[in-house]
Amino acid sequence: MSSQRQEDFIHGIMNALEYVGGSPKGVVTDNLKSAVTKAGKYQSIINKSLQGMALHYETTIDPTRTYHPKDKALVEGAVKV
Repeated sequence: MSSQRQEDFIHGIMNALEYVGGSPKGVVTDNLKSAVTKAGKYQSIINKSLQGMALHYETTIDPTRTYHPKDKALVEGAVKV
């Protein structure tokens, strides 16, 4: 991924799903502007492009919650797996 622009971010996720040959039931992303239209304390709203990609791959996108550092640790820890 060359940047964190929305197009590059979504393309990077698509490449990862193609590489593993499938898609998980859910993808947890960080709460970054490329994924989220409006960040909320309990639930964030993802952008339409990312939602369309999720529908195509039959998965859900779950951004981490703001003000919940434990959520961020789950995302960072999953990278090691």
